[in-house]
Amino acid sequence: MSLLTDNVDGGGIGLSAVRQAVILAGSVGSRMQPLTLTRPKAMVEVHGTPILRHQLDWLAESGVARVVISAGPQAQAISDYLLACRLPVRTDVVVETRPLGRGGGLKLAAATLHRPDEPWLALYGDIWTRFPLTAMFAHHHRHARLATVALTRPWLPRGSVDCDELGRVTALASQGLCRCGSTVASSSSIPR
Repeated sequence: MSLLTDNVDGGGIGLSAVRQAVILAGSVGSRMQPLTLTRPKAMVEVHGTPILRHQLDWLAESGVARVVISAGPQAQAISDYLLACRLPVRTDVVVETRPLGRGGGLKLAAATLHRPDEPWLALYGDIWTRFPLTAMFAHHHRHARLATVALTRPWLPRGSVDCDELGRVTALASQGLCRCGSTVASSSSIPR
């Protein structure tokens, strides 16, 4: 894995370097309660718009054309929203019939990607962020890693990562940089 540490502008590989994404929206969103008692975490609104819509717009602006959403117990709310909206990307929803955890939901969604031999982006369904994805895609392409993880300095010491001087992930740790919920994965990163 590699960390996006250099300041790149896309490296000339174009906006379509990563054309597909997975959004993990299958959990019950316990960290976001009470907001998630009546809706999935991806449907919690920020400035009157569901997090999911913010994510889909951000992905489309970065050249992503197709998104698979791994949904859980409240999948119908996500499906209904997607059917009612004019979206900037094509979407598919896969439903976890039982809780699969992060790895299981990711594997379920990744198995339905339309371009299984191409890299793809994975996002948690409860993040609302904006940073230059094209720079992350270029970094991933240039360094040819299994995965490239976007990291940030945490305000809470949780889920942290240690990196070496070249930005390579060396260990999961109790202090250091924190995953911010965005990962570019190579096609070989999930066994099929």
